[in-house]
Amino acid sequence: VHVYPTIATSVAQLSARAAFRGARRYGPVARAASLLLDRAAAIRLG
Repeated sequence: VHVYPTIATSVAQLSARAAFRGARRYGPVARAASLLLDRAAAIRLG
C-alpha cells in the first residue's frame, strides 16, 4: 500500500541530487527546485 509514496520519495531525492549537481550550470532555478523537492521528500517521510 505504501509502495507509491516510497517510489515518489526516492524519485524526488534522485532529482533533487541531480538538480543540486547541475546548480552551477543552471543557476538559482535548479537550486530552488532542489530545495523544494528536498522539503517535499522530508514532508512525505514525516
